[in-house]
Amino acid sequence: NAKSEAETRKKKAAGALAKAADDLEKAKNDIKSIEPQVETLKQTQESNAKDSKLTGIIPQSETFVSNIRKLDADIKKAEQAKTAAAKDIAKVEDNFKVAFQRKQELLDEQNELFRNEVLVLANVIQKHLVEGEACPVCGSKEHPACSHAENIAGDESGVSNTAEKIRELNAKMQDVDAKINACEIEKNRAANAEQAAAENIDSLTSQKGEIAGTIATLWKPWAEFDIEKADDVLADLKNRLQQQRQTAESAGIHTDRIYEGVDVKGIDD
Repeated sequence: NAKSEAETRKKKAAGALAKAADDLEKAKNDIKSIEPQVETLKQTQESNAKDSKLTGIIPQSETFVSNIRKLDADIKKAEQAKTAAAKDIAKVEDNFKVAFQRKQELLDEQNELFRNEVLVLANVIQKHLVEGEACPVCGSKEHPACSHAENIAGDESGVSNTAEKIRELNAKMQDVDAKINACEIEKNRAANAEQAAAENIDSLTSQKGEIAGTIATLWKPWAEFDIEKADDVLADLKNRLQQQRQTAESAGIHTDRIYEGVDVKGIDD
């Protein structure tokens, strides 16, 4: 009987061992069959992990894109200001040329007046000289060339006309000088405005470049940065984030569920 019982136990052990071997082979086959699913899961998890970062990246990107557009608007205004200043400079230079030309004309008139009227002035002076008294022009007390004519009133009338012409020329000269000074002031103002606009453009452009670089870094895993296509890229990123959330919520792909159909319990028994 003892021998019979031993044979029975032996047969049971052999049966159990055969069953365990079958279960192990089945488990190996099951594991092998789910390896593609595991790889798919891994890729999905990596993609979801990457896209999940969009939760913070999208609002930052929207702010940065908004800032760049504001900078673009400011740069446009600065460029317009620079162009306007350049036009002002050109205009004031034209005005300066006109005023300077007018001043030269007045100087020529003044020189011509002095040449034509100097004899009148000299004649009046000599008729008022007194022998033994100093000449108001040269200081001499001897006046051998003097001829004291009687028509002093007529001479003085000529002097009055000459003096009036001189006063008129001086008034015109002062007006032209005022215009020239105003042109110089306006030119300096316009030049300063042009320089300020240029510096502003450089500063704004630098700020824009820094922000664009930041966005390019943020978007690198998904897209290249182009402000003209920013709205389309942002829409795509939002769609990716929505899909990632839906995948995480509805698909429910987890490793334990993939292995749910694999019965490895019998292997341990």
